Amino acid sequence: QAAAGVHLDFFDARGRKGIDLGVKATAAEDGLQVSVFPETPVIAYRNFRINGDNYVFLGREHEVRADIDLLADDGTAMSLLGEPTDSINDLTLSMLNVNLSELSDVLPVMPRLGGMLSGDIHITAGRFEPSLSAAALVQTRALEFEGALLGDLGVEAFYLPMADSAHYAHAYISAGDREVMQCEGTYSNDRFAGEAHIDGLPLQMANGFLVGTDFLLDGYAKGDLSLRQEDDGMRIDGALAFDSAHVLSDVYGINLAMDTTTLVMADSRLLFDRFGLRSNGRGKPLEITGSLDLSQMDNMRMSLLMKAKNFELVNTRRKMSSLLYGKVYADVVGQLEGSADAVTVKGKMDILDRTDMT
Repeated sequence: QAAAGVHLDFFDARGRKGIDLGVKATAAEDGLQVSVFPETPVIAYRNFRINGDNYVFLGREHEVRADIDLLADDGTAMSLLGEPTDSINDLTLSMLNVNLSELSDVLPVMPRLGGMLSGDIHITAGRFEPSLSAAALVQTRALEFEGALLGDLGVEAFYLPMADSAHYAHAYISAGDREVMQCEGTYSNDRFAGEAHIDGLPLQMANGFLVGTDFLLDGYAKGDLSLRQEDDGMRIDGALAFDSAHVLSDVYGINLAMDTTTLVMADSRLLFDRFGLRSNGRGKPLEITGSLDLSQMDNMRMSLLMKAKNFELVNTRRKMSSLLYGKVYADVVGQLEGSADAVTVKGKMDILDRTDMT
């Protein structure tokens, strides 16, 4: 029997062993068998014990068998089990208390994550026909993304084949013990079409994308969106509204309450029509008119006009993180144009006499 293997050792900058793991492949007449060694591997800094007879078998008759059972000294566990029938391959991946921070430390391609991950992913696939279905139930505790706490999030998802080579997917997203989003869609003829219902989605989930800006979001979003793939990209239509939503910055002493007015999403553009932001939820608003173009999610563009008279921009006491504190009142006229990483700001801000800032 021909065999080949590879072994990986990884040590971080402090000399800690992050990975000690090997894979061996053995060819046989009826297929290829892959096994993991040693029996006490290190994965993401954790010392595991693996069943000595572990394997994944890829047969010439398109069957897939698996029996891998990993258990760490702290209770972290992972397993891959598979037992085919005459026509179907059936695989289940299970995870328990996987430390995402340590995992992202040893996988440079991953974003910086934190928290614990548990769940099951079940996949069935035809041995002789191109059919695939999947179901997943995944839960996280104290999930962090790039240092921003997202909380306890869960996903329950299903993927099923349909007639005429179409595919159907349905997912539920929960935050804490509440379901906050439900979405479903079909993929057919290289096009996706779907809908999303949002009910109390925490805005703090976006804070991982605001790292380094000194700003945070708080509150909730609700609404309904439809998504349809077109020749020039994904088209999004629908409506969004906010509940108890704030834009916060301890560094700049800003606490802006967002209007509860419903925003229209048309042709992937979120439209603002005198949408108000009020300092500490009171006083005269800063009004925003314009649009945020989401047609290219990796290059979102904005065209926004901002106006305010006698606007309370800052009203805060001194804090350890404060760059400024006190009260700032201003008349504001401004314009934001461009993308998030190349925005042009034009305008005028007149600081009023009532201002008392340090």
